[in-house]
Amino acid sequence: ATLAHQVRTPLSAALLYASNLGSSKLSDSARSKFQSKLVDRLNELERQVNDMLLMAKGRQEGMAESVTMDEIIGQVMANCEPIADKKHCQLVAEDTSNSLMLANANALSSAVNNLVMNSIEAGATKIKVSASETPEGLLLDVIDNGKGLEPSMQQQILEPFFTTKSQGTGLGLAVVQSVVHNHGGQIQLSCKPGMGCHIRLSFPHISKASDQEVMRG
Repeated sequence: ATLAHQVRTPLSAALLYASNLGSSKLSDSARSKFQSKLVDRLNELERQVNDMLLMAKGRQEGMAESVTMDEIIGQVMANCEPIADKKHCQLVAEDTSNSLMLANANALSSAVNNLVMNSIEAGATKIKVSASETPEGLLLDVIDNGKGLEPSMQQQILEPFFTTKSQGTGLGLAVVQSVVHNHGGQIQLSCKPGMGCHIRLSFPHISKASDQEVMRG
């Protein structure tokens, strides 16, 4: 069930790109563009399945590498933009950062995918994804104008199998929290009923020694 939840976003994007290829009005350049995007999303699916298997075996840390926050957000935008467009939701990336972090890029971007999809499902018409750096560490924020949450639910929503959706598995945010913790990070929720949610992921800086060790690996 966890794996199914993780692969849902790139699979949905791939299906949208594939359906666009069937249009008789499509130009050759547009067809080539959609084909390229479809292959990218299918490759993303393959990577996510491999990553989930590695995570299940407790080997995620061994797959860590130096990546920028920009690269993480880029993957999220590629996965989620077509779905947001279809739902008439404006998805924007603002204040992205080239700051380096030590991460499993595919697992982390997949976790952020889940946050964006939750925002879309909560009726958001605008979602902002941004990154920044502070003396304490790196921050990645997902801010939406959806239906929000009652204060009493903000801690419960992170627990496995707790969900406010009639068809939900209750695994999405629990997976996000697990991935964030595996990266030495923390997740904070700040939601107001009827006004949306602000979810902040915070991560520690990496030392040059850690960076070099990963690059050698």
